[in-house]
Amino acid sequence: MGHTVIPLNRWEKPPQEFDYFFHCSAYGNHINQTDVEEIKKANIDLLWFYLMETIHVPYKAFINISTSSVLLPVQTMYSTTKLAGELLCSMVRTQKNKPIVSVRPFSLYGPNDGNDHLIPTVIQSLRRNEVIELVYDAVHDWIFVEDFVDALMVIIEKIKTIKNSSLSVGTGIQTSNVDIVTMISRTMDIASRVKRIDRLRSYDTDLWKAKTKEIFSLGWRPKHTLQEGLKKTIALYE
Repeated sequence: MGHTVIPLNRWEKPPQEFDYFFHCSAYGNHINQTDVEEIKKANIDLLWFYLMETIHVPYKAFINISTSSVLLPVQTMYSTTKLAGELLCSMVRTQKNKPIVSVRPFSLYGPNDGNDHLIPTVIQSLRRNEVIELVYDAVHDWIFVEDFVDALMVIIEKIKTIKNSSLSVGTGIQTSNVDIVTMISRTMDIASRVKRIDRLRSYDTDLWKAKTKEIFSLGWRPKHTLQEGLKKTIALYE
């Protein structure tokens, strides 16, 4: 689009002229992020700060990056604060007639993924010939990060036609953890050693996939199959 990207540090006031604002602050979605006060600050306080600091800016779109975890039957501090952020965005959108949408990405993977996430863990464990501890039947709707970025571009272009204040972005296809290990193992041509463990998290579920009707109606489709995305991701570790 040819726009200048201006990254902001925490609590830094944004410029008073810009077209698009992407609020990507998040804390609490990694296993070591347990500070409750920090979760609230990142997911609620900082979002509210930027909503208010930009309230008089005639921007074209304010995109709040939320999480698919707000849809899970069992909520955590992280998902609850993200849902609270969505409600704040919805309120400002309605009361101030601002083009604000909260986007709920499903399970992102690809370049710069956290090493404690499933796919990087499996790749590195295979390379080291380590036993992979795995919750077999937990499932995710995996979306390659490049496809998610493409979806964001479509959303800001079509934001005036989006009726809901929150929008899910995923493939609509869920894959079990054990199938992920199998796909990666075959792609890398390395036999896996897996230890089956019980569920570790209260929110592990047998149903975790995006409802894609709205995002598909905007003309977006993922360009990568899971197999294609995994190949690109594995190549980063070579």
